[in-house]
Amino acid sequence: MDLSLNIDDKLGGHPAVIAAADDLKLACNQAEEGSKASLAVDIGKPGLHPEGFRLCQMGARRWMISGNSPLGCSRGLSFVSDRIRAEGSIPTQEIEREPAFERTFELLGVGSLDIGDPPYYDPSRYDEAIERAGKDLKVALLHGANHVILQSTHRIASWPQPPASDRTEIYRELYSEVAREAHSYGMKCLVIGDEFLYQPEMLERGRARLSPEDGAFWNLLQTRYRQILDGVPQLDGIAARIGEVIPIGNIRAFDVVHNDSNLSIEEKYRRFVGAMYQVVVNEYDRLYYHRTWVVNDWEQHSVASIFRSIFDSIPRRNLIVSIKLTKTDQWWYQGFNPTFGQTDHETCVELEMSHGPHGDMKYPDYMGEWFQAGLNYALGRGCNGVFFGPPSRIWMDACHYAARRLIWDPSLQPRRLAADWASMVFGAEASEPIAEMLLESNDAVEKSLYILPYASTHAWNPIEHLMTCMFVVKGNPIVDGGRGHADFLREIYLLCKPKMGMAMSELRNGLAIHRRMVEIFQQARPKISNQELGQRCERGLSEEGLFLELNVAYVLAFLRFFRYEETPTEGNREEAAEAISRLRRAAHRYREEVGWFSTIGIDTFLEIADRGITDLEDYGAFLKRQPTEEQVEDMIEQSRLMDEELIKNNDLEKLLRFDADVDGIEVLTIEKDQLQTEHIASEQSRILGYEISRPFPEEARIVLRPIEARGTVYVAQQPSAENGGVTKIAIEDPQDGRSVYIFEAYRPRGATNTDSGED
Repeated sequence: MDLSLNIDDKLGGHPAVIAAADDLKLACNQAEEGSKASLAVDIGKPGLHPEGFRLCQMGARRWMISGNSPLGCSRGLSFVSDRIRAEGSIPTQEIEREPAFERTFELLGVGSLDIGDPPYYDPSRYDEAIERAGKDLKVALLHGANHVILQSTHRIASWPQPPASDRTEIYRELYSEVAREAHSYGMKCLVIGDEFLYQPEMLERGRARLSPEDGAFWNLLQTRYRQILDGVPQLDGIAARIGEVIPIGNIRAFDVVHNDSNLSIEEKYRRFVGAMYQVVVNEYDRLYYHRTWVVNDWEQHSVASIFRSIFDSIPRRNLIVSIKLTKTDQWWYQGFNPTFGQTDHETCVELEMSHGPHGDMKYPDYMGEWFQAGLNYALGRGCNGVFFGPPSRIWMDACHYAARRLIWDPSLQPRRLAADWASMVFGAEASEPIAEMLLESNDAVEKSLYILPYASTHAWNPIEHLMTCMFVVKGNPIVDGGRGHADFLREIYLLCKPKMGMAMSELRNGLAIHRRMVEIFQQARPKISNQELGQRCERGLSEEGLFLELNVAYVLAFLRFFRYEETPTEGNREEAAEAISRLRRAAHRYREEVGWFSTIGIDTFLEIADRGITDLEDYGAFLKRQPTEEQVEDMIEQSRLMDEELIKNNDLEKLLRFDADVDGIEVLTIEKDQLQTEHIASEQSRILGYEISRPFPEEARIVLRPIEARGTVYVAQQPSAENGGVTKIAIEDPQDGRSVYIFEAYRPRGATNTDSGED
């Protein structure tokens, strides 16, 4: 399309208008050639919303956009760009638009300058980081954001110890420049982080204890934010969250809410918000954006009465309370959050662009219908802001596109939004079948992954056998022989038993819907001009199918196996054996062709099931011989006491120092001077470093000395001739969120591996 633009001189080359105009020109270049159009942009029209606009046709192939602010004019230009990309033309009817939600927040990553050695940052990356941030700011503007939130607070905070202390000033300079550029577009700029983060020296200097009952503790928190706001005065506000705190290198984490203080959760929370409000709002007159998220559904984020008891006494001015749309994580089978509208604070709804715990949008799982209903729900409860992150994958972009259109007009139909997105990405001819496929995708994923009788009765978590790129294993198969996992799967079977036919039917139905999705995509495939994109999406659908088939095979196999365990007829045995064989084939194919999910839960089940199918009596006796959870805890405690005794009374030969942030269970397998890690449960751990001082012996008693450990560290397998000289060390973290684990492993020269009483 040949478009001539005539922009009012009063706009004065405003960056937001320039960015939107450049994007419009790009959209015109991508449209079909041949048509000509003229578009004027006029500013200063009273009566319009500050970010609203009016589009009207002035004559043959002539249009005008009117707004009363540069940001409003840029929104009008972006609307025209969108229509040209989706429909190939500018609307002929008069249109007046204003956003349904006043505030729109987009999370913005700022490039890292970090390196591992002094001076701990690379100044040559500075220009690259600024350039990337500038591009991201422009994209956020075009997405409709009027606020950006930079990650992360710890970069610009003051720290007593390197490497963080040495990088603070250059990051403050970087963030100041990014904030100034955000302001040039008419957007506000905040920085976000989790609390409470600290270095031990800070506690010593401030004579503070890690306790919400200690006034000096709150002084430390407030001092940090005064330093941040003094160091980066361009910031328009601070965003914070408590309740899921993650350590960063030698910066430690303390959960302000979940600790051994005698104060109630509500009182701890009020003290935190009050301390932050005093500095950010009362002293610096900035926005305080507070996220209520926590990793459960029984505290302030999801329980209306607890939310009210905390926030009723908190002032309203400049405070934005940010609440996830869902009561818990972004899974299917989730209710909308009841805490919206409980107080008259300004609130913001958080939208997640993917069902992260089971795929991170590597495959189609369209949430347009969920967003449309959810945004209307939040709007009806007085919410006036929306928060989201930028899309990182093509299928996530479909959800993101729907969200940013719905923020302006929540009455838009999800199918129309899917078709508009598909038209822009795949071309107009392919748009309708792609939209049809997208609308099928949520049913395919929901039915194929979730076990209906379980999911419909469990708010947290409705899909407990899957989590963040792994088929979960319960218990600890390293020491309990799979007993804990068998107990978990057996409970799912018992819950499903009264509705077994429905459970199995839903799973198969999900696969049938996915097959229909593939057929629909194949109809669209010849109409997609971009062959590389078509092949990539075809491959994604194939991987999705293999993933869903694996899950269905897994669930059907363990449901049939535990039916055989309960009622050991020959018919039940044959059905279970056949289902187990199908699962083994599905797992092999998945690992060969996809493989981005760990199958540890499936592998553990197959070991259990093989024994049971071969000899049910031997299988039952084997499981009974394995330690219970209480017995495992007792074994670990006895091992810890023995290690302390051996360390105290023996000459030690140091073998290993290990340092990691761990959530759940991590198992280290060590053979001589080779170390491998295997993640067993919860979120992925982050290995910070390790050093093997000398090769591990092939037969010895290994003892551990924990230096820092919130949970337990123990030797799950001592090296011996029977196991090929392999040592296994387990780290078990009992709480939500990662915690720092540092320990050392030794060989007491006077001890053998029989001294512990372990195999």
